Amino acid sequence: MKWLIPSREWILAPVLEGDADYQEAVRWAREFGPEPEKISYSIAYEYAKRKYDQSVAHFDALDKKADDLMKTAVTIAALLVGAIKALEVNVTPWLIGAFLAFLGTIILSAISRRPTLQATPGSVHEVLGFVEDFRIQDRHQIVALVAASLRCAIVGTRMSIRWKSNQVSRATVLFVIGVLLLLSVFF
Repeated sequence: MKWLIPSREWILAPVLEGDADYQEAVRWAREFGPEPEKISYSIAYEYAKRKYDQSVAHFDALDKKADDLMKTAVTIAALLVGAIKALEVNVTPWLIGAFLAFLGTIILSAISRRPTLQATPGSVHEVLGFVEDFRIQDRHQIVALVAASLRCAIVGTRMSIRWKSNQVSRATVLFVIGVLLLLSVFF
């Protein structure tokens, strides 16, 4: 239940530079020296690319869930305010609580939709620099460097996915609380 207590994490995405796993992946990628003419690097690259694509798909799915949750909460909150105004219903603490829960859902969902920047070692510029310095002698070494960079991107994306899934979970809990408070008014 620690993730449900409001903290700095609710507003700010994780900082990759402060994470030990990410820093270890970056250190390893920068020190990695692929062997020339080793054909098996292409298999590692394909695996890393597939894992990265899965991470991006998971990230995008969480964004869609946050969007859907936000749209639903906005609709219910707007209908709630409209019904209170049109029907001249007395505003009770239950209605205020429901509205605040939906508002919290909207805010958390919007925060989770913010872009998260992820720097990766082994940018195209760096790989081209390695090729120009003649440290890289063949295609297989370039593939290995790109796979090492993808590994860092996967670790960074995993951190963002964990944060985003916590945000969506928090927003879902607030949404359910809002619905329950709203139902308690009628029953």
